Amino acid sequence: MIGNSQLDDITNDIIDAHEQLGLPCEDKAHLTHIITLLHEDQHSHRQICDEEIRVIKNAIKTIPSGKQRVLLRALDNTLFYLHQYCGWQLPQPQNKKLNDTQLAWMQLISLQAHDASRLYEGYLKDRLDFLNHRPVLHIGFITVALSIEVAPLPLAYWADILNRADAIELYEQQLTLVVYHQSKRTSNTQQPNYFTRYALTPFTCRLLLDYFETKEQKVTTKGSQQRLNAYLSAAPYYLENKTLSQWQHCFQQIWLNEYELPSVLLLDMSQPHRHVAFHPSPSQAQRGHTISNIYDQDWHQPDYSTFSSNKSQGWPHRDLLKAIKNRKRAIKQ
Repeated sequence: MIGNSQLDDITNDIIDAHEQLGLPCEDKAHLTHIITLLHEDQHSHRQICDEEIRVIKNAIKTIPSGKQRVLLRALDNTLFYLHQYCGWQLPQPQNKKLNDTQLAWMQLISLQAHDASRLYEGYLKDRLDFLNHRPVLHIGFITVALSIEVAPLPLAYWADILNRADAIELYEQQLTLVVYHQSKRTSNTQQPNYFTRYALTPFTCRLLLDYFETKEQKVTTKGSQQRLNAYLSAAPYYLENKTLSQWQHCFQQIWLNEYELPSVLLLDMSQPHRHVAFHPSPSQAQRGHTISNIYDQDWHQPDYSTFSSNKSQGWPHRDLLKAIKNRKRAIKQ
């Protein structure tokens, strides 16, 4: 029997997965019912067959008709999560429904096409004005810059970034932004806080560094949305207020149209957990040990010993060139 804490974790993950795409999702009670039915069959591999889905649908049919549609939608929500986020294999008929879900997501993005065009054109003017006049930093402007130049992430991620002065890291000679994976899980507090690196442009890096020096108060997701609404309602944008998902869809439309990203890559860029996850950096003790050895010998002795005054052996191709010249002379004679 699956525990209540596990059920809470799974249902939270399913709801969060849909919220990050701005897609509708059923409530926890109906998702819990579906997960319980799925759990009755022990899955040693990450796959579900046609027969299992048929059994679940037959069980749903025994429930009063008022709840059947809701539970069928909850089943689709759960299977979408298992396929997209957990890598489960589903039968072909169900994959077609997943394509419908992807299409619904793309339709939500396309609804923002007009405002996305105005937002992008306005940002180009706003960015030039900022470089020329250097006005006071506004969280709304920073959020727009990050969403257009770094990635079209949900506003909750940008709120977290603005609260972490250590979010910028130079990794392999590349300016990167450390974006921690967000989860609503509550039972497993020992789970490592994995993160994904996003490439950071010099302009957005400068914005963040300047912002971190201002030492503003903590930014919340709701506060970030309110400031974004206020900022983009004025010149040069003149856009109406939007919900969290609508703003993300608007930025995703920019990446889809201006940067010509295919939908699958756009989905990857929009969700940090779909990338290779990094583990948090080593402990301070390990760093201290590394620093203590900075004056140790840092060359390879065999390589160092080659720097000697041995007589040069000459260019190995010289004999070959001489042989070619001699051959040409012999032919002419």
